[in-house]
Amino acid sequence: MREIQDGRILLLDDQDLILQEYRNNLGRPSGQPGPGYRFMVWLWQNHQTPERCRIVPITPNPGRGFAEFPKDPSLAQFDPDDRKFVAVALASQTNPQILNATDTDWYDHHQALSRNDVNVTFLCPGLMNG
Repeated sequence: MREIQDGRILLLDDQDLILQEYRNNLGRPSGQPGPGYRFMVWLWQNHQTPERCRIVPITPNPGRGFAEFPKDPSLAQFDPDDRKFVAVALASQTNPQILNATDTDWYDHHQALSRNDVNVTFLCPGLMNG
């Protein structure tokens, strides 16, 4: 999160779905605000700043979640809530890294995602073996 705040550009979708997910998962501290909450505050303050965030248009699709999501049958069980991240990455046409800390669904599908030009970096690879 610090690396993103210190100079990387974060990709967001034009429907605020990613921003809303971050807000739902990071925006309500219980007890002392931690790094996730601080990141959410930074994101909220910078989500419309082109030097920090780029808005990428994506197209809803009832069958796949988003038209930009790969048609690969091996991704049929990929978490529908995470498809927006894949759609934004592919629609951006910049081959960005998707950073994943602990969500094993990404690891379960990493080969199919890679075959479809989705670049996932696992921050905690030791937590991925199931």
